[in-house]
Amino acid sequence: MKLTNKYFFLISVLFLIIFNEFVLVYFDTTPPLSEISLKKIRFLNFVFVITAFFGKFIFTNIPKFILKFKKIFSIYILPSLLVVIVLDLGLNFLGFGYPSHYIEEKILRYPTPMDSFSGKPNERDHNEFGFRGKFENKINYLSIAFFGGSTGYLGEPTIIENIKLNLQKKGVDSNVFNFSSISSNHTQHIHRLVKYHDIFNFDIIVFYGGGNETLQYEYYDPRPGYPYNFFFRNELSPIKQSILKYSSILGEFDIYTGIISGKAKLVLSTKTEDWEKKIINKYWRDLEVANNITNKLTKPNTCKNPLFISVTQPGNPQTSGRKKIWSLLKQSQSKNFNTWSHYDFTNEHENVKFKDEDEIHILQDSRNYIGKKISNIIFSEYQNYCN
Repeated sequence: MKLTNKYFFLISVLFLIIFNEFVLVYFDTTPPLSEISLKKIRFLNFVFVITAFFGKFIFTNIPKFILKFKKIFSIYILPSLLVVIVLDLGLNFLGFGYPSHYIEEKILRYPTPMDSFSGKPNERDHNEFGFRGKFENKINYLSIAFFGGSTGYLGEPTIIENIKLNLQKKGVDSNVFNFSSISSNHTQHIHRLVKYHDIFNFDIIVFYGGGNETLQYEYYDPRPGYPYNFFFRNELSPIKQSILKYSSILGEFDIYTGIISGKAKLVLSTKTEDWEKKIINKYWRDLEVANNITNKLTKPNTCKNPLFISVTQPGNPQTSGRKKIWSLLKQSQSKNFNTWSHYDFTNEHENVKFKDEDEIHILQDSRNYIGKKISNIIFSEYQNYCN
């Protein structure tokens, strides 16, 4: 059959008469039509209108266009695409693009209710709750819950295991609960404390941190209190996430511009004049809330009442922006504490060594030193409040 403009016009008009929002609404069992349905119908109507006036031109020229496109694709586009792919893979091998931990999320940052993420349960040396170590509530043992980020999670032994060993030398047996997880912050730790407060008994609760609660916002999601990389992990489409994770060229471009992900717009709206101050205030507010939860909800194991201890960890900021935030955090350490026990470790540079030029991660010997220092604090508090 010969295709004519008249043929395309009549067919398109017929479809327009049948498939339009005014007719289809009568077949909708739950009127009115949804916004999504209306958009789809109107787009289809637009296609019918275009077909009515340009149908013959489109259908008679499609074969010619395909042949021309195949020639251009094979001569120009395909070779260029292969060059870009090889270059992208090469740059990825050299370390360009988003860091590998954006990909390695499933075990160390496993999605969990209330606290956003923790370790994946029963993977590696994680227990059934997704944390390192065996959780026991032995009667008459001092029960210590330790909340931290990667600095509390890492180590052989970890800081909390060091604390247990040192207390044992002093004649104090303890149950230790390492609720630390990679990248987590104190806002998450508050939710984690609530999540487990009625499952275990805690005599002493330690919040150890400062890095993830301050420095992290300079590089990842800038909104104070938000979990690590929340914007990238939860507010980007899966397609954008995959493109930025696996393309070193586009990933590197976005790291410096934030255009593809939209992070630039988020940073612009978040980093106001008092942004650093909000970060510091949020840090202390979280500790205050954790202390209140400890006193009002937590049940002790052997002491008369539970005790909350907070420690600001040593830090080694590398950029001017992070140095500014860290300086404000250090200055705030001088505030008067009369509601809970707080200890400032930010000036421990002579006693700890950082991994290469890392900002918060310390070597194992330094981790042992921190564990011993906190164990001495806990032993002193134990003698004053539990005996």
